[in-house]
Amino acid sequence: MTAFPNLVSCFAKILGGPISDMATCVSAKNRVKIFTIISQGTMALSFVCLALVPPSMVLLAQVAYTAAVAFSGLMWVGPVKRAALVARQHSHFIFAVMSFINSAVILILPPFVNTLAPNNTSQQWAVILYSICGSVVVCTAMFAFVGEAELAWWTEPDAKHHHAHHRNAVHEQVGSGAPC
Repeated sequence: MTAFPNLVSCFAKILGGPISDMATCVSAKNRVKIFTIISQGTMALSFVCLALVPPSMVLLAQVAYTAAVAFSGLMWVGPVKRAALVARQHSHFIFAVMSFINSAVILILPPFVNTLAPNNTSQQWAVILYSICGSVVVCTAMFAFVGEAELAWWTEPDAKHHHAHHRNAVHEQVGSGAPC
């Protein structure tokens, strides 16, 4: 039973990727945003359900936990896919940074939990789950407004030249004393 949420997450990723790729009636940018909103929104709702479920309703809590893990797995179809689309040949660097952030969160999370839930009560865990839900909602909303799925300019072969030209133009404008 312990591995079940991760198995469901694995199947969600296996199904989500091809579905996202086949949904060509929607632009790549909107597909990424839709999958992000669905995955992260459902995960946030699952955290709210976990916060509201009384300790006596173990099966309902297990369903909410499984849904949270499964839909967090769909994140690979949204934001992570977006990172690969935007960064192109530099995606290895983006994935390294994401791995570092995930590792840092794993190290920071236990003291966070121990501080907010020293007695391990359901009320204390509700505060943690609501906090996570809030951060997921805020980050997903920001992503929905500013997320892109087009190649970044720095992935183009002549990006170094383009950047140098842009930098020189800025220096010329600043150095000329002309008003902006």
